[in-house]
Amino acid sequence: MKKTVKLLVILCTVYSVSAKNPIATGVLDTTVVSNENIVYKVVEDKENFHISISTKDNDIIMSMLRMGVTVFFDVKGKKKEDVYIKYPLKPIRLGSKRDEEDVPSKGFKTLEEEKRSKQYIAKLIEKDLPQEAEYHHFDSQEEFHILLNSLNASISYTYNEENGLLEYRLKIPKNRISSSSKEDFSKLVIGVKTNKKEQTRPKADNRSKSNTRGGRPSSGGRGDGGGRGKRSNGANLDNQNMQDALKTIDFWFTVSL
Repeated sequence: MKKTVKLLVILCTVYSVSAKNPIATGVLDTTVVSNENIVYKVVEDKENFHISISTKDNDIIMSMLRMGVTVFFDVKGKKKEDVYIKYPLKPIRLGSKRDEEDVPSKGFKTLEEEKRSKQYIAKLIEKDLPQEAEYHHFDSQEEFHILLNSLNASISYTYNEENGLLEYRLKIPKNRISSSSKEDFSKLVIGVKTNKKEQTRPKADNRSKSNTRGGRPSSGGRGDGGGRGKRSNGANLDNQNMQDALKTIDFWFTVSL
């Protein structure tokens, strides 16, 4: 009778663990790597890779949320950037200027500032993050919804407001990394980089051209166009300064299989 009771307890424990971690029973291997206040974890099951990127570093959190992250996969181990998942597609602004001031990227001065920052990050992740990502495989690419898509991939951010831990999670099927059914992934390397804002050339001011004689600008008018141009240049400069101030991620690691 005692042996029967012990067996039932063991079976219930295994079921409980599996319910909390649905891929636990199908796990083939796990890789955990730490670098510059970031923990990278890769769990392999029969059909997918589950990638986790977690950190408590507020500078890195701001970089990941503002600029987004691209995760690269190279089955040959050569760190080529032919296969990747990018999310979000473009740098995002964390609400208003006042909101961004509540989320400093260079540490906290007071406990109240830290509390306010954590509350805002939790709210942002819960309600305001975009739902579109990009999958790139050599010469083909497609945009997809991070939860509902034909790729069977998924992306999410979670944030523990109590301890300030941000975690990026990505599930990607193996057949989206390599189309070969015989691929053993023994040389797989994964690269993680924060995204960069694409540089665009400023548009020419057509009004200036139309109001010139002999190549000299007109001196008439109130100069509204020039004023707007200056503000626009200032905004672009602020965006560039913001990017330069943020910490960046650029790290490759081998998946131990």
